[in-house]
Amino acid sequence: MTVTTDAVLLRLRAVRASSAPGGLAAPVLTEAEIVAGAITPALAVLSDNRPRVRVAEYAGDGLAFDFALPGWDPTQSAVLDVAWPAGQARAFLAPERWEVWQSTIDAYAVRFLVAADVPATGDVVRVRYTAPYAVEADVRAGDREAFITLAASYAAAMIGRDAAQQRGRNLAADGTASIELARWWAEEADRLRSEYRRMVGIEGQGAGASRSEVSNSGGGGTAVAIADWGTVAADGPYYALTRYFRGRA
Repeated sequence: MTVTTDAVLLRLRAVRASSAPGGLAAPVLTEAEIVAGAITPALAVLSDNRPRVRVAEYAGDGLAFDFALPGWDPTQSAVLDVAWPAGQARAFLAPERWEVWQSTIDAYAVRFLVAADVPATGDVVRVRYTAPYAVEADVRAGDREAFITLAASYAAAMIGRDAAQQRGRNLAADGTASIELARWWAEEADRLRSEYRRMVGIEGQGAGASRSEVSNSGGGGTAVAIADWGTVAADGPYYALTRYFRGRA
């Protein structure tokens, strides 16, 4: 099993050991069930509530004006800022001088709109943007406990649903015990979701209302380095910051 799968199961067993009424069976879920029903949706929700922030740096060549955004999701991503020349005071490019556009079917890029803004050879362009988590290993250390808590809430809900439908592998022999089991795990799922909301600072809201790479982009084959940024938002998604976006004609 993966590290996260084991962590989710350990969390469920700890929950049961600390507060479950006597006679309730221990949780049993397969790795495939936890990945599909708990880890995957938890990644999607965390991407909404605490988005992953990435930084792409591009070396100008005097020709390129399109700069790729690996991992961009049109429903979740947003550009935070475009710095050019990077590292210089007051170097942030005004939003009306660039746009995000769909460069191919599954690829997106920042396009500079003003001819005078084409980065010269030696110039560095830096773009900070949000992107959803692709795999559990991408989750920041500071958000990992919240991620495991949310995944555990989904796993607890699965156990409760199995009990309610009388198909679970851990059902007691009589129907009364099965109903009790279903109700208890459903309540624990709600409690874990509330704990997750508190951990990420979104109490009162729904929990799911949601390395280096080298690539080339633009007319001149501009080099680009992509890395994760060490800062994330504490209060939700950045959708409103994406002011310019259009699909490819």
